[in-house]
Amino acid sequence: MKLKNIMLKRIEDAGVQYKLNQKVLSVKSSNNKLLVQVSPTKKESEINYIEADEVFNCTYAMINQIITDSSLDIIPLKHELTEMALVTVPDELKDTGITIMDGPFFSVMPFPARDLHSFSHVRYTPHYEWSDIDKEHYRDAHRHYDEINKRSAYAYMLQDAKRYLPILSECKYEDSIWEVKTILPLSESNDSRPILFKPNYGLKGFHTIMGGKIDNIYDVIEVIKKTGLING
Repeated sequence: MKLKNIMLKRIEDAGVQYKLNQKVLSVKSSNNKLLVQVSPTKKESEINYIEADEVFNCTYAMINQIITDSSLDIIPLKHELTEMALVTVPDELKDTGITIMDGPFFSVMPFPARDLHSFSHVRYTPHYEWSDIDKEHYRDAHRHYDEINKRSAYAYMLQDAKRYLPILSECKYEDSIWEVKTILPLSESNDSRPILFKPNYGLKGFHTIMGGKIDNIYDVIEVIKKTGLING
């Protein structure tokens, strides 16, 4: 079962209500509550409001979009446009995943969703970077992603990686997955991806969370418990 389906089942089993294709426009304080202004992504002229006691901003690359539109101070974040190439590997590597950890490391891993392998490289996967410094220089990450010219660096990835594994020269490039990766500035010097947690950020009950690794979803529960926001 895909991770998405597992999480959807858990959400439904827990009785959580959710809405898709909605954009949060702002969060404001109103009568000791938080008022969240939202609109459908395909019908932005339609404005709706949701009232809540607690709001968790877990929007990753778009964290500062909600923050700036809510007239709050921006959180320093760094963004990278990244490329993960998808390739057909030779038969000898069909059921194999490889990661070279020392030096300019690269990784070739099975990608079952496309019956291909992913191919990434520490030097060539990041293409371009920008930072959220202040409101004047803030860029909407999704809009900026659409505007950036994307040219694959797969040839450079392959050229370097085949020095260590010559058989990789037999890989056939198929496609690339492009994404915005968001990290904390203090993670630039190494691959640490600590959790950013800002409770009551500018507004009572408005909490901002950003984690750079998938297992942060479990770590953050412990972080929240320590603040007393949830019990158990």
